[in-house]
Order: sequence, then C-alpha cells, then structure tokens
Amino acid sequence: MEIICLTTLQNSIPFLPEWKRLAEENIFLSPLWLKHVEWEYALRGARLYLAAEGGTLRGVLPLRRRDGGMLIGLGYPHGDYGGLLLARDDNEKMAETAALLVRQAFADTRLPRLRLSNLPAGFDSTRALLAGCKNAGLRLEEKNAGDSFVLPCGADFETVYSSLRDSKSRYNLRRAWKQLEKNGAVTFAEAEKDTEIRETLSALFSFHRARWGQESKYHRAEECSFAEAVALDLAREKKLALYALRLDGKIVAAQFGFRAGSRHYYYNVGYDESVAGFSPGSLLLRETLRCCCEEGMTVMDLLRGREQYKLDWNATPALLATVTLYNPFSVAGKILGWWKAHS
Repeated sequence: MEIICLTTLQNSIPFLPEWKRLAEENIFLSPLWLKHVEWEYALRGARLYLAAEGGTLRGVLPLRRRDGGMLIGLGYPHGDYGGLLLARDDNEKMAETAALLVRQAFADTRLPRLRLSNLPAGFDSTRALLAGCKNAGLRLEEKNAGDSFVLPCGADFETVYSSLRDSKSRYNLRRAWKQLEKNGAVTFAEAEKDTEIRETLSALFSFHRARWGQESKYHRAEECSFAEAVALDLAREKKLALYALRLDGKIVAAQFGFRAGSRHYYYNVGYDESVAGFSPGSLLLRETLRCCCEEGMTVMDLLRGREQYKLDWNATPALLATVTLYNPFSVAGKILGWWKAHS
C-alpha cells in the first residue's frame, strides 16, 4: 500500500471522486468541507495523507500542524466530527490502513503527538484506528469527549414520530402549529435556489445572534462567510438540507443541515423570538424528520452536545472520543507516551 502526503487540498484533485465517496460516513472530513475550512480560516500547515492500493483510495487522514508541536485534525474545531476516512473492508485491513497512515504522519513530521478530536465511537473508522494503532504498538490515550445524539428514520414518518414522542407531546405540537396559523399562513419548505439559500441563511444568522449575542456561532463575519460558501457548494452537489418555516412569507425559523449517504446532519437551528411561544424548534425538527423519512434517510444526526431538546425527543446518545497518539520516531513522543502509560 502506498501512502501519499499532500501539503494542500488543491493537489488532491485526482482523488476527489473516491474521497467524496469515502466521506459519506463523515461529511466533516469531505473535501468540500475541508476546502472551505482551509480557505475561510486561512489555515496553514496542512498535511493530507492518502492511502492508495491498486489505484484505489483506501484511506484519508487530513491533518495540520498546530503551534506547540502537535498534529491535529485539519478541520478542528470547525466541524462536529473528526478522525479519518477508510474504505469499507474487513476489520484487519481497515486497521492496517489506519496504522500505516498514522505511522507515515509521525515519520514525516517527527512531532511528538497527534490528536484527533470528537471521533464517533460507533463509526467503523474509529474502531479501526484504535485497533490498528494498538496492533502496531503505538501508544495512545483515549478520553471521553461527550455525546452526540441520533434519531432513527424509517419509511413511515408517523410510526417513527410516535415512537419518539408521547401522545401529549404530539398533541401539543399540533396545537402549536394551529395556534401559529391563527397569525397567518404557515409554510415549511426547503431552500433550493441560491437566492433562497442566502435569504434563509441570513435569517438564521440574525436569529442566532439575537439569541446568543457575542457567544453566537455567527457573531463573526468569517463564520457567516464559511457557512454560506459551504451551503452553496453543498446545494450544487445535492447535499444541502436547508429548511425555512415561514409566516405569511416571512422566515420565522430555519434549519441548516446536510445530507451524506443515508444520514441527515441537523447542524444549526434559529428562530425569531416573536414566535418562541409556538415551539418553533420542535416544529422544525418534526418537519425535518418528516422530510428525512420521505427521502429514505436512515439516521437523523443531531450532532454534538447534550441539549434538552435532544433528550425530549428521546434521541439515542452516541459516545465521542478524543484520541492522542504518541510518536515512536520522536524522543519527546516516546517519553510522553511512556509517561502517560505509567501515570
């Protein structure tokens, strides 16, 4: 197996079709997402490791050098999930590929540590990484990084919905929709044209800033620019899932999400405080879940964070891990790895 190292995503063009296919497990490691992370945040020190065999891409490990002598995931902290991508194969082959990618990164850089944050424990690539590095004798430290949450989807929305919310909760949401209709015509639709996408995102940014102030994800212009650029590119690849709830044509709530394979990523939500009494967040989630079921999605991923609404919807928690690996080709890495193993 050949391990290729690239220092810019622009050099990865020959591998893009296969890389996109591998990224259906984790959109935050897709070339589209990482391209915008690198451009919008002017990141430096990128090192992209590709594993190829027989002309086929078998794995992708996107990294960058962080100040302080450490390799970290290229997309961190601008994405909910980190890690690496691996082609589906038998467990032993996937573990071997993961270990080869890590060892090459260590051999090239001689940096003492490599840290991958927010790895979904249930993903095949995470299991392969841990198994492969342990089999290769690499010292590592694994820490709990909290939870993400997922909802199941199915062919019949009503069956799925009734399994997640009790009859009283479903009644309250029906009542909230009807109460909202007393104030005007209520519609829920996907934003598909560029003008609709920009309008919906602008409303979402405004709602988010109004609620969270300087703590808002969209307080800084570069965050808004990043989100818009990603959304427009995702729309061209038919992977954008951006929905607006309107009252008499005016956007009063919006949901920014993505599609990857059979997974819907429920990324950001915002609503006008004037409709806060009508449960706009739950209405958005219910209607988005309906769309996911109609589209044949199998999972609605609510992503990181233990917010109350996820518990209210009986979402299933999924563990996340942060993995730190220690470089066997570096004296400092050997010392740090030994110390961690014996402390």
